[in-house]
Amino acid sequence: MKKSCLFVISAVAALFCNLNSYAEGLPLLNMKQAAPIERKGTLTLDGKTVVENHAKKAPVKIDGEDEEEIETKHPKGEYESLGTGTYCEGLFSYFDAPSQLRWEVEIEESVDEPGWYRLQPYKDWNPITELIGECDPTYIYINATDPDFVWFEDIILYEGRFVFTQLVPDTGWKQGWFEYGRLEDGIINMEDAWFCTFNYELDRWEHCDDGFLAVGLPGVNVPDYTLKAASEFHDKDNAPTVIFEYGTDIAHIYVAIATGYIEVDNATAQFIVKEGDELPLETNRWIVAGLDEKERGVYSICLVGCDKSNEIVSAATTLAFVEHDDAENWEPLGRGYWQEGIVSPHINGISMMQLNVDIEKHKTIEGYYRLVNPLAEHPQLSEYLVEDPQHQHYIYINATDPDAVYLEASELGLQTPNGQSAVWSYAGMRIVDGYTVESLKQYGYFGTLIDGVITIPDNQLLYAETNYFGGQFINSGDRFKVDLYHTVPGSAGVTDEITTDEGEAEYFNLQGVKVDKPVKGLYIRRQAGKTTKEFIR
Repeated sequence: MKKSCLFVISAVAALFCNLNSYAEGLPLLNMKQAAPIERKGTLTLDGKTVVENHAKKAPVKIDGEDEEEIETKHPKGEYESLGTGTYCEGLFSYFDAPSQLRWEVEIEESVDEPGWYRLQPYKDWNPITELIGECDPTYIYINATDPDFVWFEDIILYEGRFVFTQLVPDTGWKQGWFEYGRLEDGIINMEDAWFCTFNYELDRWEHCDDGFLAVGLPGVNVPDYTLKAASEFHDKDNAPTVIFEYGTDIAHIYVAIATGYIEVDNATAQFIVKEGDELPLETNRWIVAGLDEKERGVYSICLVGCDKSNEIVSAATTLAFVEHDDAENWEPLGRGYWQEGIVSPHINGISMMQLNVDIEKHKTIEGYYRLVNPLAEHPQLSEYLVEDPQHQHYIYINATDPDAVYLEASELGLQTPNGQSAVWSYAGMRIVDGYTVESLKQYGYFGTLIDGVITIPDNQLLYAETNYFGGQFINSGDRFKVDLYHTVPGSAGVTDEITTDEGEAEYFNLQGVKVDKPVKGLYIRRQAGKTTKEFIR
C-alpha cells in the first residue's frame, strides 16, 4: 500500500501522460463516428441483401475481381454437443450495452471438421436479450481449426438489425486486415481481434468490439477479470463512496483520479499501476477523501485491475462532482427563464418546459452565469430534487465569449430512478480535455449570447445519470435557451408544454430500422425533418 490514501493526477502528469494525444486542428469525431471501413462483397440473409458493400456507397474490388456475394464457409454436416461453456460478450457495447458480461452457453463441434464450433449465445434470456426485448436462436460459427488464426463467420442477428464481422480475409475484407483470435488452453480469446458492425444511421462499417469477447470451451475456467465501479455524482461533503465489483481472478486494484471525463487505455492503466494507490480488497466500498479541496467540476475515478502477476487485465471509470456554493463570488442578476430541453428528451412523459429561474452572475468574471436550482419550478421533476439546506444546485454557463457559449459540468440535484443526473456540453468537455476555445469554434459546438438571450445548438449538450450507461454522458440538447432578463407568464412560473405543428414523429432503432411501436430503450426520433435521440423508459 502506498503511503498516501489518495493519489490525484495533476497537470504535471499531463492528464495521464497526454492520454488522448490532443492536438489543435485535428478532426473531432463524436462517439461511434470513426472513418468508414471498406469491405469486399455483399452480405445476405436467406437470399436477401442485408448490407451492400460500400464505403461512401462505392463498391470495392480486390485484385480486379468483381463484386460477389460472401458465402458462409462453416461445415454443413452434423454437430455434436461438447457441453456447457462460457460466452463472454464483447460486441454489443457499441450499442451502449454494459460491458464485461458473461453467461453459460451450449457449445457444439463439427463432426466432419473438428475445430469448427457453433453456439447460440442469444437464444435464451440474458443481459443482452433482455435489453433488446427478445431472443434470437441464430448460431454463431467459429473456425478454430488453426488455433493461431481463429475467426468468426459474419454474425447476422435479429433478421439483420445487428450485423457483426471480423476483420480477416476469410470474411471478405480487403488485403491488410489480419485480425485473428487464438485458441489456447481451451479458451477462444479474441482480445487481439477486431470486429465491426454496420451503422445504418451513418451508412458504413465501424469498429465495435471492446476486447472482451471470448469463449471458454466446456470444462475450462475462463478467468474472471470483471471490474466495475459506480458512485453517486455528488456527495454533500464532496466525499463520494465508490462501490466496485471485481472478478475472482483479480488480485490487485489500483486507483487514481483525474480532472474531467476520460476512459482508461493501456498507457493510462500502466501509469495508474505505477503511480496510483492500491485499494484494499477486503471491502467493495471506498470513500474518496480529499476531493473537497479541489476546484468545482467533474472528476474521473479510474480503477485498474491486475492479476496475481500484477499484469493489467481490466479497468473501470466512474464520475464524481465537486460542488462549492462559493457564494462570496456571486451576486444576483435577477429573474429570467430557461427553456429546459436537456432532461426531457431522455425521460418518457416529461415535457420540455420554459421555467422561470433565479440567475446569478460572477462578481469579477464578466459573462459567467449560473442558474440557481434550475428545476425547482418544474411541475414534474421538482418532486425528485434532493433537498440539501447546505447546498443549492446550479447550471454553470460560460458566456465570457458571446460567440462561444458553453455549459460547464453541472450536477442537477435530480434523483431519477437511475440515480443522480448531470449536464455538460461537448464544448465544455473538450475545453477540460485541453482544447482552446479558438480551436473548437470551427466545429459548431458553441452557443451564442445575443441581446441577453443564450442559445445552444441542438445535440451539443450532454446528459448523464449515475446508473444509466454506466454514468456516461450521452447526447442531448433540444432548443436550449436562457433569457437572462425576462420571465414567462403562468402559474408557478411554467408555461404550457412547448409544441409545434410538425406532424407525426417516426422512431428508428440505433441501426436505422423503423420501429412502429417503440418500447423501452434508446431510439432515433425524426419529426419534420429534425432528428434527435430519445430514451423511452
